[in-house]
Amino acid sequence: MQTIHTFSVLFWLKLANKKDSKAPLYARVTVNGRRAEISLKRKVTVSEWDVSKNRLKGLGSEAKQLNNYLDGVRSRLFECYQQLKNKNKLVSSQLIKTYFLGNGENRYSISDIIEYHKEHMKDTLRWGTQKTISPPINISSFF
Repeated sequence: MQTIHTFSVLFWLKLANKKDSKAPLYARVTVNGRRAEISLKRKVTVSEWDVSKNRLKGLGSEAKQLNNYLDGVRSRLFECYQQLKNKNKLVSSQLIKTYFLGNGENRYSISDIIEYHKEHMKDTLRWGTQKTISPPINISSFF
């Protein structure tokens, strides 16, 4: 069974944080209508930003450098999306953001936690230190 996901990347300026005619640059990843915003740690002059193209206007060296950076970010985000999809993992905007930022995936199943506990606690816990579960009580003996 194949699942179809919608995926898009949008670059935008957060005008609410504008200071001295410069605003921080963000990337918005959308998967199936769910959004995740990533700060790109860059500030851009508002008048030089082309909203329709999601790029910096002009052909100067600064504009070319920033536009190349945006192309690289877009391709890295798409690679993160493809990796999740190829591994048959859950694909969400938050997971793509996590992979993009390099935090990886920190989800463990209960069996992983039990194995970790067995391995790391076998020398700490001695035989007989844990209480065993008592047998069920026969209720009919009380009546």
